Amino acid sequence: MLTGPKIIKPPTKPSHSTRTFEPNAYGSTETRPSTSSANTSFSLSTSGKLRKPNVSRRKEISALKTMTFPLTSAAKTQNYYVSVDAFNFAPHNIIDKYFLTHFHADHYGGISKKWAYERVFDQNSECDYDDDSKYKKIIYCTVITGKLLTLYFSVDPRFIKMLEMDTRYKVQHYAKDDDGLEIVCQDVEDGGIIELEGTSPGLYVIPITANHCPGAGIFLFESIGVDGHIHRILHCGDFRVNMTILDHPLLNRFSVGRHNIEETDKIDQVYLDTTYMSPTYVFPKQELVCDTLAELFENLTRQEGDPNNEGIDTKETRLGNPLYNTWFGSLVQPRITDFWKSIGGNAGSGTTNTKKKKKKKKFLILVGTYVIGKERLAIAILKRLKCQIYVSNINNRKNKYEILRTYQDPYLDSVLTEDELGLGFEDQAEDDVSDCIVHLVPMNIVGSITELSNYFNHNRYYEYFERCVGLRPTGWSFAQNGKKPDSISQQNLSSSASTVTAELEETVPLTPLEEVIKCMKVRTSYNALDHILSQGPKPQTKLKTGKNLPDNELYRIYSVPYSEHSSFRELAYFVVFFNIGKVIPTVNCSNEFNVQRMNAIIETWEQARRIITGGMTERDYKLSDELIEQVRQITLDSF
Repeated sequence: MLTGPKIIKPPTKPSHSTRTFEPNAYGSTETRPSTSSANTSFSLSTSGKLRKPNVSRRKEISALKTMTFPLTSAAKTQNYYVSVDAFNFAPHNIIDKYFLTHFHADHYGGISKKWAYERVFDQNSECDYDDDSKYKKIIYCTVITGKLLTLYFSVDPRFIKMLEMDTRYKVQHYAKDDDGLEIVCQDVEDGGIIELEGTSPGLYVIPITANHCPGAGIFLFESIGVDGHIHRILHCGDFRVNMTILDHPLLNRFSVGRHNIEETDKIDQVYLDTTYMSPTYVFPKQELVCDTLAELFENLTRQEGDPNNEGIDTKETRLGNPLYNTWFGSLVQPRITDFWKSIGGNAGSGTTNTKKKKKKKKFLILVGTYVIGKERLAIAILKRLKCQIYVSNINNRKNKYEILRTYQDPYLDSVLTEDELGLGFEDQAEDDVSDCIVHLVPMNIVGSITELSNYFNHNRYYEYFERCVGLRPTGWSFAQNGKKPDSISQQNLSSSASTVTAELEETVPLTPLEEVIKCMKVRTSYNALDHILSQGPKPQTKLKTGKNLPDNELYRIYSVPYSEHSSFRELAYFVVFFNIGKVIPTVNCSNEFNVQRMNAIIETWEQARRIITGGMTERDYKLSDELIEQVRQITLDSF
């Protein structure tokens, strides 16, 4: 069902019921639509009354955050506009659909309980806030992101259109008026309807998993003009390219890596997450990092004499020393509390208890997280160790458990516990209790040994765990330039990223295309011995601890190259193997030098695509036959 016909023409006097458009689209030489709006500049007080906010200091929505869709191929002066991740701007008198890619502050910034009211209700008229028909879907996001908006900011669900992943929605309808002179734009019932195969004029959108944080999506927009002209935009928000994305069935028609495609099978514009758009950042695949960490803890927790304890092939393990003792040693000086427990007594009470003391678990594993994100690393460890996960609410505005429940992940729900020691620690038989538990904690706790030891000691976890290991996941920790950007000591760990470094052979300078070939051909390696355990010192025969210094054998912090943004190599595969008209960087665009540098890289990726698809230009034929053949040997299977 369609509602509210709207004539698209140059604006006269703005109104809420009729959305009007400037004659020109966004662009470097075109005029932007006016964003001033006289009828939506208000907010709600705590009592529910309207009050006028100060919107004069709020900026207009930038061109980078505005998607422009031509309504006809003939006249590019008539366009339809939506915005993506643009919530910290003044109300707009044209844009009435705001897409949110995911629930991270640098993307949802500006949203509040009152935000949608400012853009839907007219302060100059009487408003019945109990009348559901007065509300309008204005925020478009995935289901998880929508639930988080309501949980975190109390955004009224009547303003949110929650989109299911991998589902095609029609969110706007285009048509000509009865005279065929004007283009009429009509809203779609409930903000959007599912149309898997629809081809009628209008704007369609498909959210596809971004492999970023829970609920994150990349949005594939498809605008079908009144004359059948198709214009596609893919907005990547923040994403981590993997084979699921490269081989996604809804993107497959645009892939040049699996089959020959028609020229019309093209994504006209891609707004690309360029967080790591530098050859410096070629870190290992996310799956490899997760598997390596999970396997390491599995090996560390195996019991002595276990025939399956192959561990890591070092001189010590070949001589029969268990992996745990090799890298963590054994406690030389038990705590006084351990002594009293060992004899069944209560410290200071003078009483004894014949009940057998529970054996300590080997590890308390702390995984650093944000409000959402980084959970996938923890889940990989949980599945391998079959342990549980506890969530710390330190520094959180909301209950972290409520946030995790919005993910609707059956496995995660099954292992969540409110028992910080692990469910059943005191009641279960020893053989039934895992040797570890994982805590999700704020990043600052795994930022220094001091913070880590404070967390461990303040909560008296030393009574139940032998060691405490912190994992600090960040893509900044894996440099490809042979340097250590942020030196970290286990004694005095800085809060910056880790020093894990990938080694590069020293070679003569490569041309841009040669550098891309080398990057795409080589998968970055990652293993526990070279990249994790080696970050900390091996235990010494005698403990060296001074007053007020943490015991350096009780604690370890490992910086892990786990990123939820694409590496340089992954971005290269994405751009090379999809048929894209124009790539638009969205990160690190603050100065002209960065923009020029990224555009030069994009041009090299596009050159590689032309060579692979056989669409070489005169400039490309000037390359050596050897170089052309090297490019052609790269396939999606090389990923």
